[in-house]
Amino acid sequence: MADQENNNPNTEGHPFAGPQLQNGEFKAADMTDANFNGVNLTRAKFYAVLQDAQFNDCNLSAVFFKNVNLSGAKFDDVNLANSTFHNINLSGTKFDSLSMRDVEVTRVDITGMKIDGIPVSDFTAAYDEKHGLTPRDEDSEK
Repeated sequence: MADQENNNPNTEGHPFAGPQLQNGEFKAADMTDANFNGVNLTRAKFYAVLQDAQFNDCNLSAVFFKNVNLSGAKFDDVNLANSTFHNINLSGTKFDSLSMRDVEVTRVDITGMKIDGIPVSDFTAAYDEKHGLTPRDEDSEK
């Protein structure tokens, strides 16, 4: 029976296709290249390696990512509303068709990050200019 499931073209290469994993907790797991397809991960907590992972048509609302390597991951048609990202690696991560209402991001290196093709550094520079901030002013506020 397990062999038949593995040969099913709808699940092959998608080890997490369709399950309900709300409130799941993923600790110290190497989930490199994991493919989450249509998964409900509402309120899940990730403390794992998710490098090159794929999240397609997923509900990730109120998810908590802490100390997670998401480099090279892809998020497409995903609900991330009310989620938290803390101390994560987003280098090379791609986001497309998302809901990011009330998302909180802390201690994240955003080098090279773009929103709708515009470097985030341009947004932060415009904010700093508007509010009279300089890098020295930001450092003194910490």
